[in-house]
Amino acid sequence: MPEPYTTQRMLSLRKLTRATADHMRHQLKDVLSAVAPLLQPKAALGDYVRGVKEPVRGADALFKEIEARYQAVAAEKPFGVRRELTPPVELAGSSVELNPLEYSHTASVKGHSKRVTITSPFRWVLSYSGFSVPQLKALLNSTSPANDEIHAFVLNYVTLNCLLGKQAALNNIFKALRYKAGATTQPEFGELPLTYISAPIFTVRPPDEVIVETTELTGSDAFEEVIDLDALVALRDPFKDSLLDLARTHGEQV
Repeated sequence: MPEPYTTQRMLSLRKLTRATADHMRHQLKDVLSAVAPLLQPKAALGDYVRGVKEPVRGADALFKEIEARYQAVAAEKPFGVRRELTPPVELAGSSVELNPLEYSHTASVKGHSKRVTITSPFRWVLSYSGFSVPQLKALLNSTSPANDEIHAFVLNYVTLNCLLGKQAALNNIFKALRYKAGATTQPEFGELPLTYISAPIFTVRPPDEVIVETTELTGSDAFEEVIDLDALVALRDPFKDSLLDLARTHGEQV
């Protein structure tokens, strides 16, 4: 039987979860620093980006993809920006930062419900510096957000997502390190693609009773998922498995 989520156990799991998340986040930051040139818009789009004079092979097709996705996202809620992308465009791309993925969850207990912001600490949203999800939320929640700022956020998120989708080598690097790149959307951001990196192990969301009790104790409407210990124990080495499979195909009993 699984161990119950007592207060003491939740404290222990949270400490372990945060220590594990910090460890993996530091590793990811080092990787992103090393591969940063692969995610630079200027390197992939050339003179489609303001300040660049040289054309780049393949930039035409990439820009068309970015343009189509931008138009599909920007015109809809919650952005409502109708603007043509006329090159050269202004793009950030100085560096990439990580922020834990958050989502909304309605916890229901005995007929009562509570809206809670859940943090998934082993998944991180990628964004160019100056365009993080917290900054996007603050912009959309401001009294009268400027269209130019909304335009910049949508364009930078779409561009990063398209660039990573084209980088097969970079995705292979993440896989070799057991991380996985993907994209998701959230209701509050419409169809805006949020590019994320997920760890090779998972977190779990405890029952709603635990979530409500914890948030009542802390006086907060926020909650963090905790490490899945079963997934940690079951963690396998894909590289080792592939080599063992290769050995078996050559008749070796290993």
